[in-house]
Parts: sequence; structure tokens; C-alpha cells
Amino acid sequence: METLTKLIVLSAVLGLYPGCGTRRHVCYFELERNEAASCNRALLGSLLRVQDGIEDPEYSYYTAYVCHLAEQKRKDCEAIPAFLPTIGL
Repeated sequence: METLTKLIVLSAVLGLYPGCGTRRHVCYFELERNEAASCNRALLGSLLRVQDGIEDPEYSYYTAYVCHLAEQKRKDCEAIPAFLPTIGL
């Protein structure tokens, strides 16, 4: 029983507890919070500009670039094995 208790405590300290996120999960969380949110804001801004009758190709290129970066980051997150635990956040 003592060994089991030590193992559970060690697992919790190292981030192996199932409630903790894996590296892939953390990557997706950061992606959603940063790159994907920027892409969504840029797309909304681009739609609002078009609705107002403002044609701005530079802003459209910026929007496409930001969304391309978000897609690249998503592919990088998929490359991370799903079973690797995070050691501290």
C-alpha cells in the first residue's frame, strides 16, 4: 500500500495523472488561444471591411497568412504523440 501511495504521489508530481494534459492537448490549447483566435479576428475584420465596401487586398493577404500559420501550427500539434505526458505547465 505504501508503494502504491508513493507511485500515485510521484505520478501527480510528474504530471502523469490522467487529469493533466498531454503535450498534444497543451499544444492545441495554446493554438486555440493564440493563432486560431488571431485567425478568427482577422477573418471577422476582413468580413466587416467587405461588408462596409472597403476593398483592402493587403488586409486579405494578412488574413490568409495568419490563418496559414494557424494551420501549420495545427499540423505541428498533430505530429506530437498523444500519449506523452506534460511535466509541469
